[in-house]
This record gives sequence, C-alpha cells and structure tokens, in this order.
Amino acid sequence: MYSIEQLVFLVLVYYRLEHSPTATRRSFQNRFNVPKGPDAKTIRKPFAKFKRTGSVDDNRVGNVGPRQTVITSENVAKVHGIVQQIPRNTVRRIASETGLKRPRMDWPPYSPYLTPCDYFLWGALKDTVYGNYPSSLDELESGICVACNSISFETLKDVMSNFILRLRHLIFSNGEHFEIIVF
Repeated sequence: MYSIEQLVFLVLVYYRLEHSPTATRRSFQNRFNVPKGPDAKTIRKPFAKFKRTGSVDDNRVGNVGPRQTVITSENVAKVHGIVQQIPRNTVRRIASETGLKRPRMDWPPYSPYLTPCDYFLWGALKDTVYGNYPSSLDELESGICVACNSISFETLKDVMSNFILRLRHLIFSNGEHFEIIVF
C-alpha cells in the first residue's frame, strides 16, 4: 500500500512523463529510494481514479472540498412528512421550512476557462481545423463541420464530468481564482 504522498507523486509524474509507466517507476524509485517501484497497473490505477474523482484517496466523483449536503433519516422524514401533508408544496418552500436550503450561487458571467466550450471545444476545433491549413472560407467552414462531427460521445462525456469538477473547485474556492488544473 502506498502513502498519499506517493500516490500523488505517481499521478503527477505519470502525467508529466506522457503516460509512461516505465519512466514513472524509475522516477518513483529515485524519489523514494526503493529498489522496486510499482508496476504499470498500480501506476495507472491512481491516475484513473484521480481523473474520475479529483482525488487519489477518495472514490467520490468530483471530490473537492467538504461535502455540501448530508442525507440523514431525520431530513428524509421531515421532507416526507411535509410532502404528505401538503403535496402541492414547492421544493423551495419545503427547503425553507426544513432548513435544508442551499445557498444560491450566482453564475460568474465572464469566467474564462470554466465552460466546456472555453476550456475544451474551441482549442480542440482550432487544432483540428488549422492543422489542415484551410486556404479558403469554404474549406474553413467544411473543416469546422468535420471537426465538430468527429468529437466522440466518450470525449463529450469526459468533458462534462470535468466541467462538474471545475464547478466544484470554483465553489470550494468561494468563486475566487483557483490554480489551473489539468483535467
């Protein structure tokens, strides 16, 4: 079993060394002065976990900062009782009556690198389209259409998962600037 420091080291070095398990293992051996480093599977596992959850030691997806809500049997019973009494109650009314209301967060209108289009789509399209050196407006338009259609469902799914993680980082930092994190 590896310490959190060692797991973080594995994730950072594996990313920095362009996903090379062999180079990562050698760096690990040098850094922690051990004769045998982790195997490729052991190196890839915390990296995949970090990509999925934002943490090397917690399985909660998008784990950034403290938990925002807690579901308890008392809270569930309160809400259930209110709904049984007056089924036409709105969610806001129930939340204010039970004290379970979440604080409202205004969306930052000009927040660069927050939305998926800002931190993924435009860069990906630009790289794909201009990699073919379009020489006319028609070629440019055609290249943009082809590039948009070539984005896979898996890629979009990953982008949206990362978007949720970015929002959680934003909430945890109280809307302040947070370090650019490779997601």
